[in-house]
Formats: sequence, structure tokens, C-alpha cells
Amino acid sequence: MIYKMNDLNDKLTQYIMKAYKNNVPLKEIEQTVNIAHNTLTAFLGKQGIYLEREYLPSFEIRGNKILIIADTHIGSRKENFSYIDMAYDKGVAEGVKACLHLGDLVQGVYDKYYDDINYQIKALDTRFPSVDEFLTYLILGNHDYSVFESNDEAKYVLENKKGLCPLGYKKVYFNWNNYLFDMIHPVKQLRDELPMVDVALHYIGHGHELRIKTPSKLKTPTLSDDIINQTNGAFPGFLIGTLNEDYLSTDVYYFKKGKVKLKKRNYFTKQMLDIYKVKWYKWMEC
Repeated sequence: MIYKMNDLNDKLTQYIMKAYKNNVPLKEIEQTVNIAHNTLTAFLGKQGIYLEREYLPSFEIRGNKILIIADTHIGSRKENFSYIDMAYDKGVAEGVKACLHLGDLVQGVYDKYYDDINYQIKALDTRFPSVDEFLTYLILGNHDYSVFESNDEAKYVLENKKGLCPLGYKKVYFNWNNYLFDMIHPVKQLRDELPMVDVALHYIGHGHELRIKTPSKLKTPTLSDDIINQTNGAFPGFLIGTLNEDYLSTDVYYFKKGKVKLKKRNYFTKQMLDIYKVKWYKWMEC
């Protein structure tokens, strides 16, 4: 899979532009050149072609509940698969219809406190949960970049892991019950950007601590023991979002004595959500 626009050589660029001008469907272009939907969208934006809102989402979620996780850092000395397993078990028990992973799936080679890449690849392949009840949509983070851009075996495992749908870097839009959301993880190595449009909520990884900035931004805690700002009350945890006819809520969970505990709830009203409701036509299927 092509993850970044730097990989688009002149010949490939000419093909994409010709196909787009000849009204070839975006999904057909993505499949032909093996490119992530959000990378193609960002590429077209660089050419001055800004797609309508209904063409922005990379995937669609139908159902009332989703699981939101981030920063698992597999291969770090602070990885914690018991957290990951408990989050997925809770998601299954709550009947979620999709999981969002907001990046830094693995530790990569960022510092000396990591196990080698072979361990990280094997752990992803054999220990990261694959459940029948829902897919995990993954946006890759800065730690992932150091692994999946340089290791063919890692790419193969990533793209063939059951239940895991990798979607590229930096930002992905998605349609959840006819509302537009996005998932974000900053990657300084990459310059490609998707267009900025209003969304019901930004789900953001990378920060390792919960921060709720009403009404637009929700920074997600880490699902590892890599707590950066301990003095600020940061904690390992995950989120479950519920989108009903009248409200969007986010339940925040943490771990205590090997069990999952509810920490807080946050609500948005239907009046706020209706601002972002639009019609949809295209999305990617994994």
C-alpha cells in the first residue's frame, strides 16, 4: 500500500490525474494504484481539486457504539496487552460496531526502551486482538512510520492482519450514521494534508492523556503504561462512543486491580450534531 504522497512519481501522478479527469470512480483509482483513500484525497487537494464532503470519508460505520483506542506501543517496555485485551472484551460486551485505533500501534525504533522489530511484528500478528464482532480501523502514527515504511514483512503483516484495516497517516474522515467525524495522529515526517472541514468531533491520538475540548476535540488516553504527564492525572484507558438520535456521548474507562472502570461521561446534544449531518455516497470497504 502507498501511504504517502512522496511515493507518487511522475508516471503515477499522470495516471491518477488522467483517470480523475476521465471520471474514473475514486475507489477504482485507489484499487488500481493501491493507494489509501485519504492519501488520494490529499493528493488531489494538492492539485487544486477539493472534493465535496460526501467524498471525504474513508469508511462508514453503521451502529450506535464504537470503541476508541490509541497509542498501544507494541514493543515498548511499557506495552500492556492486558489493557488491550480488556478494552476489546469491553467493546464486545457493549456491542460496539467498530474500533478506531488512533495511531502508534507499535513502538518502532524511537528510543532504547523497545524490543526488536521482529518481536513487534510477531506480537502484532499473534497477540493483537482479532474479533469477529467488529473491524479495527487504524490510522498510522509517528512510531508506526519507522516500521511500516521500511520493512516489507511488517507491511505484509499489517495489511493481512485479520480484523485490522490500515488507512494511512495523519488524518482520516469517516461517516458514522450520516455524521462526519475524523481521526487524527500527527506525523511530522509527512507533509500531505487532507482539507479542513467541519466535523462533529475530532478523535485525536498521540497525546497519551485524556483531554476533552468541547465541542470539537477529544484527545484519547494511551492504552499502555507510557504515561507522559503523570502530574496532570493522565492514566491508561480507552473510550466508548455512543451516537443516538438525541445525543453523542463518550464514556471514558480506566483500569483498576485488573478490571475496567468507568471514569466519566461527556455528552453532545442532537442540536449540535445536526449542524454536521450530510448525505453520503462513497466510502471504502475493508
